Amino acid sequence: MRLTDPKPSSFESELSHENDPPQENAQILEKISPPGNIRRAKLFDASPITRCVKAAYSGYIARMDRTPAPMLHNYLNKILTCQVFVKEQGQEVIGVLILLPQYRSMLLENVAVHPKAQGQGFGRQLLQLAELETRRQGFQSIELYTNVCMKENIELYRQLGYSETDRKLIQGYDRVFMTKYLP
Repeated sequence: MRLTDPKPSSFESELSHENDPPQENAQILEKISPPGNIRRAKLFDASPITRCVKAAYSGYIARMDRTPAPMLHNYLNKILTCQVFVKEQGQEVIGVLILLPQYRSMLLENVAVHPKAQGQGFGRQLLQLAELETRRQGFQSIELYTNVCMKENIELYRQLGYSETDRKLIQGYDRVFMTKYLP
C-alpha cells in the first residue's frame, strides 16, 4: 500500500487477477452505453486517465486547501492493480471508474468525469457499471470513501442508496465512508 493512497484496514485488499472481467463483459457494457464508449482501460490510457482525473478534481483544490488524493495517484499502477474502466467520447477519455475487489465487498476507489462532460449522465453510467461488476463478481455491497468537502458527491451517493458508515481523518484528508448493499 502506498502512503499517498491510504485506506483503513477494513478496506485493505487481497488483490487477485481471478476477478478480472472476462471478454463477455462487453455484452454487459453494451446495455449501459453504446458499444465502445465504456471499456476496460489499457496501459496506454494512463496519461489520458490522469488528465481526466486532474480536470475532474481540480475544482476541489481551493475548497480542500490541498490537492485531492486522486490527483496524486499513479494511474499506470492503478491499471495494473485494479479494475479500471474508461468512458470515451470520440477518442477522448472523459470518465474513469476504478474498482478494487476486497475481502467482503467491492471498493469503488474512484469515479471521475471530465468537467466538460459532467451533467450528461456519464457518472451515473459508470456507477451503474460498478454495481453490475460488483454483482457479477459475487459481492453484495460496494464501499467508497470521499472527502467531506465534496458535499455534492456525498448527496449524490445518498440519493443512489449509499449510507454513511464512518468519518475519519487519514493523512490530512477528512474522509466520509459509505456503503451500498445490493439486492
